[in-house]
Amino acid sequence: MKTCTKCKQEKPYTEFYKRSDLKKSKDGYEQRCISCIRESAAISYIKNKDKHLERRRKKYTTDPSFHMFHEAKKRAKRQGVPFTIEKSDIKIPDKCPVLGIPLYVGKKGTSAHSPSLDKYVPELGYVKGNIHVISLKANTMKSNATSADVQKLLKWMLLIEKENT
Repeated sequence: MKTCTKCKQEKPYTEFYKRSDLKKSKDGYEQRCISCIRESAAISYIKNKDKHLERRRKKYTTDPSFHMFHEAKKRAKRQGVPFTIEKSDIKIPDKCPVLGIPLYVGKKGTSAHSPSLDKYVPELGYVKGNIHVISLKANTMKSNATSADVQKLLKWMLLIEKENT
C-alpha cells in the first residue's frame, strides 16, 4: 500500500503509475495516484486549452501522417478492428488517387482536399495492404455509399447533365 501525496489516501500500488526514472522515486512509483494525476492534467488542459490546441494544429500541419496514425489507432480500438500498421506505412501522395485533386493540409482545419486514411475493406481494419490515403471528400463519399449507390448517382448525374446541355 502507498499513500498519495495529494489526496492523502492509502491505495494499492496498482493505483499508481510506475516511474521510468527510478532515481527520483524510492519505490519506483509516482507520488500521486492515477486519479489525482488525471485530475491535475484535466485542469491544466482546461486552463491552457488554446496552447494545447495550437500545439496539436502545428504537429498536424508539419507531420500529418503522425496525426493520422494516432487517430487511426484510437478509431481501431473504438471500432474493435485490427491495428497493425506503422507510421511509415502511411504514405501521403500529392494528389488523391480517387478524384485526382491535390492533397494538402489546411491551417484552419480539414477540407475536401485534406488527406484522409481509408480502410479499403473496413472490417479488416488498419492492416498493411488495406489502407490508402485519399482525399477527405473521396473518403466521405466512399464511407456513405455502396458501389451500387455510386453507380446510381453517376447514372442520375449524367442524365441531368444531358438534360441541361
